[in-house]
Amino acid sequence: ESDVKTHKTMLKSTLDEKQAMFKYCKGIVDELEKGRESVEKLSTLAQGLLTSHLDTYMRNQLTIINSRFQVIRNLAKDVNDKAYNNYELHRTYKEKFDEAINWIE
Repeated sequence: ESDVKTHKTMLKSTLDEKQAMFKYCKGIVDELEKGRESVEKLSTLAQGLLTSHLDTYMRNQLTIINSRFQVIRNLAKDVNDKAYNNYELHRTYKEKFDEAINWIE
């Protein structure tokens, strides 16, 4: 979570840095998507404990885990979208700038 938040506030100045940041964020999102299976498996495995005397405690813990996972996943997706948008804006700017320089010459 702290890694995602750190990348949320990092500013990059070059197109290559922005592309690298986007790829890194995309990797985090992909890892979290793979981790979703583990969270779902945990919920499935915990069903047996929900019938025991620990049902309230287990239900609360599962809710907390699922909520935290969703928050982190949504945050990572937002940061990834922001990084991609910054990369695309910079790439478009560079293309237009190069076109203008060529036109002036």
